[in-house]
Amino acid sequence: MKQKLHSTKIFAAALAMLLLILTGSVANACNANFTHTNVCVGDTIWFYAADQYAVYTWDFGDSTSMTNINHDTATFHVYQNTGTYYVTLFVNIGAEWDYLTQIITVGTTCFNAGFTTVCGGSYMETFNDVSIGNMTYRRWTFGEPSSGPDDTSFLWNPYHTYAAAGNYSVTLIVSDGVNTDTLTQVVVVPANCISANIGTNIMGNCYNDSTHYNVYYTGTITSYSWDFGDPNSGADNYSTLAIPAHLYTAIGTYVVRLIITDGTSTDTIYSVQIVADCTCWAGDCNRDGEVNGEDIFAIGIYYGSHGLTRPNASNSFTSQPSTDWSSVMWNYMYLQVLADKKYADCNGDSTINSLDMIAINNNYGMHHNTHNNRSAMPEALPTDPAMYLQFPVSSTPDGSVITATINLGTSAIPFTYLYGYSFTINFDTALVIPNSTTVDVSGNWLGNATNELSISHAYTDRIEEAVVRYDQVQIAAGYGQIGTVTFHIRPNVFGTLHATINPTAKAITTTMFNNTVASNQEIFKPVNLMGSDLDIFIPVGINEAASSYDGISVFPNPTNELLTISLNKTEATEIKITNTLGKVVYSDNGQFKTTLQVNTSNLSTGIYSLSLVTKDGILVKKLNIIK
Repeated sequence: MKQKLHSTKIFAAALAMLLLILTGSVANACNANFTHTNVCVGDTIWFYAADQYAVYTWDFGDSTSMTNINHDTATFHVYQNTGTYYVTLFVNIGAEWDYLTQIITVGTTCFNAGFTTVCGGSYMETFNDVSIGNMTYRRWTFGEPSSGPDDTSFLWNPYHTYAAAGNYSVTLIVSDGVNTDTLTQVVVVPANCISANIGTNIMGNCYNDSTHYNVYYTGTITSYSWDFGDPNSGADNYSTLAIPAHLYTAIGTYVVRLIITDGTSTDTIYSVQIVADCTCWAGDCNRDGEVNGEDIFAIGIYYGSHGLTRPNASNSFTSQPSTDWSSVMWNYMYLQVLADKKYADCNGDSTINSLDMIAINNNYGMHHNTHNNRSAMPEALPTDPAMYLQFPVSSTPDGSVITATINLGTSAIPFTYLYGYSFTINFDTALVIPNSTTVDVSGNWLGNATNELSISHAYTDRIEEAVVRYDQVQIAAGYGQIGTVTFHIRPNVFGTLHATINPTAKAITTTMFNNTVASNQEIFKPVNLMGSDLDIFIPVGINEAASSYDGISVFPNPTNELLTISLNKTEATEIKITNTLGKVVYSDNGQFKTTLQVNTSNLSTGIYSLSLVTKDGILVKKLNIIK
């Protein structure tokens, strides 16, 4: 029976249940465990790693988000849609890896007290605060006054060891500084209890290859009941073995359920199992299911590694079975997924080197199975370095060729320990000639032709570029130009060219320890992305006192204040000036027969359209205003 007591400040909202399911393996020196705040759609949800001395990779399970991956000890994410999300934390200490997945539900309730309990054996209970909101205060009372000061805690997820089995009334009070809520629940502490975690292969399991499970538990388990989340496998979907195996025949995400019992108590544990395609696809060097610029990062980080030749290897984009190079941890690739080095050997010749770039170029843009591709870098703060575009001028005439610089870091905020970067520049094909845009990364401050690899790929409305060193040497700190992008402007067009950097841009390092130790971990670092605008105009009458067009003369053009319109042999009843967005910024109605003047001092620099309604029809002239 649960009793809920409300304080005087009640947040009037419907209650929502938050589902937290803890899974994962337990390593001796490397423990993937984390806690988090719980908020509603559009709010910031914080995640905190329990182990403070590891390398982290967070996957927030939000495939629609451009910031789905992070590497900080404490990090945050904003979910824009309600639903259930699989949040996974991978941790690495040296050659040891561990991971933990929690299933969280993001709803519409934004403040609510809540907690769950887990029995740890010997009368010990662990309490998990699952309250919804960004709490600034919490107070626990464990319902055992005889324990003295130990009956109270202000920790997020505390534990309490009771003196005896029984029923205890536990109270949690939470506050976010404005709202306060109190929850009291009766917690049953058994004489004996069981709890467990499910451990699987941290390399990621392969379809058509058996997945083996281990159980880490407290107490004495007398029976097991497995459901592997694969109903298409029929009776093989179930097992009663202590250490079972299951053969998944399709790629996908499966929720595994285990019910254990000691004859008196039962416990239900869930594990999120990702089953991947573990064959090699030429060009997909990081095994994310897509061939793109980020694949050269794997080549650059593990350049020079040697292994087994792939049987029947080719650069064709087909499934090519290949034996793993080694089962020892240091021959794995520490990318966004832990992967065998055989994948970076794109051409299958047993060596990771520049020849593998051929497969990437041949198959660029191809997909075979999307796991978590195109994930974005961590969300950046104002104190993080910037990647930004910069045009040399603010405006340029139509038909021109103009080159913008692409920069990373500034003298005030340089980028530290850079090893590679990738970016996509987006542009408007109404203003830029399709397939004419080029990127040049020679002369960048990361490296040169003797120690770096680069790849470029152009599309109709964007161009992609990636660069990585391959000598295992990072640049401790730097800033400035990392490339240039050249645009060929269409003739006879005007408007504002918005050149932007797509949020999928990356800047990577290979260490989290300020380069004091060697590291081969691919780590995305947060970077602020900034595009640039360029006004495109059609030069008209720049060196003329006046110009004639369809029965009207406009001068001076360009102008910065007073514009004179001369009506040659016609009359006008309406005058309009419209900007490039189609917004009317000036209008006047009347009977205009000869000459009139318009004050344009309140208009900003740019290209405008001047239109007049006359007896001969609508006359239009381009107007250039420069301040």
